[in-house]
Amino acid sequence: MHGILIASFPLKEVLAVVAAICGSIVALLGFIKWWLPWRKKEEVKINTIQEMRSIQRIYEYMSDQLDDTVAERVIIFAGHDSGKIPKAGSPYYMSSVYWKVCHKKLSKEEALEANYSAGIDIADYREIPVDGHYIGMLLHIYEHGDILIKTEELPECQLKSYYTTELVTESLVIYLGFVDCNFLYQSIATFDEGGFSAGDLTKIRLKAVAISHELGI
Repeated sequence: MHGILIASFPLKEVLAVVAAICGSIVALLGFIKWWLPWRKKEEVKINTIQEMRSIQRIYEYMSDQLDDTVAERVIIFAGHDSGKIPKAGSPYYMSSVYWKVCHKKLSKEEALEANYSAGIDIADYREIPVDGHYIGMLLHIYEHGDILIKTEELPECQLKSYYTTELVTESLVIYLGFVDCNFLYQSIATFDEGGFSAGDLTKIRLKAVAISHELGI
């Protein structure tokens, strides 16, 4: 006959082991409770810094578009319907996101006076309902990539009134892509009567591609 050996442990030792295990579990839960919010804060910090660096690079590319060409005004716009998908029967809006302006043929004082006289502040381009011609332009750049616009050749429309007020003679409008429901595009304009050269347009388009990459498009 074979007997079965059953090891018995003193109750005191069993309780000590259980207490140790429970203590470890409590410590682990405490660590997780501390670590999860810390990790979330770290992710927010890392993502915020990454996005800030992308914004900085976007401004650098916009500066290149101004410095390397006859462009004098660069704006990134968002076409939107208050964060929703556009729907017939409701307005469609455009808002300026980032911009840089440089009146190359005017002194700083003359440039300020020109903007003041025209009543232009690009920051005012916020939640502006657009007309049919403007929407047609956005559809065109979505299908073809960009459009070169001469102010004097525009029909009477919302865009012509803005360009005339801003003293824009020619503008290249470039499709950048979508971020959520926002239709992002860039308007690069000159006040020079001679307009853009072929070389200017190539340089501007190349920097626009780099901007799209920074936007994650």
